Parts: sequence; structure tokens; C-alpha cells
Amino acid sequence: MSYCVNCGVELASGERKCPLCDTPVINPNAKGEEEGYRPYPKHVERVMRKVDRRFGVLLATLALLVPLVVTMAADMIIEKRLSWSLYVAGALLCIFTWFLLPFLSDRRRPYFSLVLDAFVLLVYLAIISYVTADMLWFLPLALPLVVVCGAAAFAVTAVSRSKARGLYKPAFIVLIISVLTVAVELILDFYIRRGEFTGWSLIVFLAGVIAFAALAVIEKKQKLKDQIMRRLFL
Repeated sequence: MSYCVNCGVELASGERKCPLCDTPVINPNAKGEEEGYRPYPKHVERVMRKVDRRFGVLLATLALLVPLVVTMAADMIIEKRLSWSLYVAGALLCIFTWFLLPFLSDRRRPYFSLVLDAFVLLVYLAIISYVTADMLWFLPLALPLVVVCGAAAFAVTAVSRSKARGLYKPAFIVLIISVLTVAVELILDFYIRRGEFTGWSLIVFLAGVIAFAALAVIEKKQKLKDQIMRRLFL
């Protein structure tokens, strides 16, 4: 005689599920079905998936080369030089680096990817600056903005992958974003207002510092943390 582990109803012999609550009936004495014969080892499947992924990246890369060749050929025929087709080349380079290149590696390298992505973005912006023959916005605006935002993303990634426990991770991320707002405003004010500091980012920075301190204190005081968790039903 057996009973359902969920609702306790008596089960007839041979029942595969409870007639009342549909809970599966598991008989520990029954022999499980043997796994079917595999004509090849499991690692072959992983190799095949890897090959298929690289083949897909190869096809996508060839698809990106088609508009690149067509636009460059048209540019040479019409303009007798490479001009507007460099926009397409830069955009395709960004697409390849940001969306296709990560599929070629099995290991995650977030720091290398961040540096490479920022570098490719700078290359694309430099191409735009070169084609338009205007470097006045690239050096004082685009370059420092990409570097500062890339550094912030690098720092956030480092904090996310660190062994910091509990609320310390979001606390440091909030602090990094607060510092980023000040840096962005300084760059914009230097480029637009010629060094006149407006100070709006200080409000964000102050709020971020307060949030950082509050999260750090809550994480340090376990009783306070438990009380807040209970009040928020977490």
C-alpha cells in the first residue's frame, strides 16, 4: 500500500501519478529506463556545436563583406577615392567586433572585450572625423567620453565579478555611476561652455554617495538588514 507524497491519498498499485493532484508517483524499487546507446561520445557533440557556431560566424562575416565591397567599389567609381564608404566600413567593423567576434571564443574575457569594443568605437568616430575633415570634436569630446565611459564599464565589471558580498556590490556600482556623471559633465562643460562648470552632476554625485553609505551601513549591520528585509517581505 502506498500513498501520495503530496496530498496523502491512497494509491492503487501501478499508479504512475496521483489521481487527485497529478503528482508523479516514484517507486524507488523500480528500475529506471536504461539510456539509449550513443554511437559517439558526448564531447563530439560539443565539438560539433563549436564548429557550427564558427561556421555561422563565417557566413555572417561573408555577408558583411558584400556591402563593404559594393560601397567601396561605388565610392571609387563615383568619387575616385574612398570617402563616404568609410562610414559603412566603420559600421561593419563595429557589428563584427560587438556581435560576431564574441562567438568565436568559448572563454569569456570581459575586460579584453570592453577594451576592444571601446577601441573599435574610437576607430569609427575617428573615421567620421577624418571623412568630415573636422577633428575639433573628436579630441576634446569623443575621445575623453569614450575613455571615461569605458573606464566606468571596466570598473563596474570588476565590481560585479569581485567577491564582495551582499549590498557592497550595488553600493560600489552606484558610487562608480555617480563619479561618472561628474566626469561626463566636466567633459561636456569644457567642450560646450569652455570650462564653465554648471554643477548639476554634483546633485547626482551627492545622492550616489548617500546611497553608497546607506547600503554599506545596512550590509554591515546584520540586524538592520534583517529588519529591512522583513519589512519589504524579502
